Amino acid sequence: MVSSTKWRAVSAAVATLGVVAACAMMAHAEPESKPSAAAPVVAAPAGDNDSALGIERLSFLTGTWRGSLAADPATKLEELWTEPAGGNMTGAFRWVTAQGKVLILEILSITQDNAEVKLRLRHFAPSLDEMAKTKAGPLVLTLKSVDGRKAVFAKGQTDASGDLESITYDASADAGATMTITVAFTQPAPDASKPPRKPLVMTMKKAGAEASPAAKPK
Repeated sequence: MVSSTKWRAVSAAVATLGVVAACAMMAHAEPESKPSAAAPVVAAPAGDNDSALGIERLSFLTGTWRGSLAADPATKLEELWTEPAGGNMTGAFRWVTAQGKVLILEILSITQDNAEVKLRLRHFAPSLDEMAKTKAGPLVLTLKSVDGRKAVFAKGQTDASGDLESITYDASADAGATMTITVAFTQPAPDASKPPRKPLVMTMKKAGAEASPAAKPK
């Protein structure tokens, strides 16, 4: 006759074998089919027109512009801009003095940085050696306003703008065939020995564009 102690031991062993068998069956069983989870929704990148100051509104800059300083018509200035694409517009600028010397070259980039539009530029010599002014990094301005064919970039709170205060592109005249570029600089303190620096004003004509009839010489 099996003692109660032995019987309890046998019962425990059988129970243990049952649990092990059940675990083995579960391990080999096919997983229960579950409804497939919905694919995560990825937000599309913000389009150029999603912001009131979207980069598409600067398309009036596209093209090649030639002109001179308002204060020195003998200078030869040239600036060109690509059309907006991929949240970017790329530009180049050349300044030739009245004596025929290239004073400065610039590479410019306008980018859509989330809700803001930034203008960045670097200065180069004709040899493409970078000038001291932008060796540490590009000068940066933020787009503050767009009104038709007029755009104002100005120094933002975190912008490394050097001595730049603002750059205004105004192509309101001649149905966009003429553009005035005004570069304003930060001014020295009233008690500084340096005199206030006057803005640079450039008058440019768009290559291939005709002036409006009212502006044509009679």
